[in-house]
Amino acid sequence: GQLVASGYMSAEKYVDDNTLVIYSSCEHENVDKAVSKCKNTLEILMDDIFTLSFDNYINKIKEFKKIFVYIIGTQITTGMITPQSFFVKLKAILNKNNIDNIFVIDDVHGMFLTPRDYTIFDYIIYTAHSLIRNFDMGLLVSKKEDFGIKALNWGNEYLEMLDIILKRKEKMRLFSQVM
Repeated sequence: GQLVASGYMSAEKYVDDNTLVIYSSCEHENVDKAVSKCKNTLEILMDDIFTLSFDNYINKIKEFKKIFVYIIGTQITTGMITPQSFFVKLKAILNKNNIDNIFVIDDVHGMFLTPRDYTIFDYIIYTAHSLIRNFDMGLLVSKKEDFGIKALNWGNEYLEMLDIILKRKEKMRLFSQVM
């Protein structure tokens, strides 16, 4: 099977017919389409993510030696934030059972706005236009240098514009209350 994560990275080097792909019940439709092409998948319900309930999933997880985790960080429609404790607990379960794992967070709507410890993730996916309209750039932060094109000049330009937005982020947080 092949999993393409929001168009930024092809995970086929990590996902084969012996890999379990774990994802949430609230992923972007492109992720759902890509996951549907994978042989072994496990959808974790958001209620279970928030309550850290792994009982319904542990037996399936233990059947595999390789797991690819792709979970959204912040949902655009609800603003719900996947808790860091979920990622930490899942990583601990996989490591305790000697299961090779790759962790990817799709944090397009949380990066720069929601504090998070990214050190647990192998890949972090972000889209620049989520905060700066019409800035057509994807960001893939990785522990390895195995994907993408390095275009640091774009990054510097984006950070300058982002600084203007982030100086007003408290006003952005008031939007739901005002509405």
